[in-house]
Amino acid sequence: MVVAVAGHTSTLRAGADPLSEPAHRNPGDGTVHPSSVGHMSEIACPRCGEQESLLGRTEGPPGEETITVTCGSCDLEWERDLTHRCPTCGSDAVRPALQSIVEKSRGTQLSIQSLRVVHLCPDCDTEQLAIWNRSNTPLRPAELPHDVD
Repeated sequence: MVVAVAGHTSTLRAGADPLSEPAHRNPGDGTVHPSSVGHMSEIACPRCGEQESLLGRTEGPPGEETITVTCGSCDLEWERDLTHRCPTCGSDAVRPALQSIVEKSRGTQLSIQSLRVVHLCPDCDTEQLAIWNRSNTPLRPAELPHDVD
């Protein structure tokens, strides 16, 4: 997918959400490095289903941005819905929380390398949301790094 960010055009993997974490932008040209893009929702043209040939324009002041997407296959334009939703039930009543991203630093020692924002559904992520509300510390990662044999 191709996305225009602050007047610059960036290429992202299909399904990448330019406003989701962790996305590492090159401050010089606004490009997003594909290897740094985490799990995001799929984006496809509602008319033809195209996922690769999409162009997006970000407009508006910070906090009120809108993304207008144009399909390169059928030329359909639509405004992308930036509402966070639960991937399981589709509810928009999700709550933001921080989740740690860890890597092995020495031997078996794990170190937090960064944090990412996850959106937890009160119905589907009850246990994780309770942990976040109780502790207000970053959630454990969904999976831990392992050695490649």
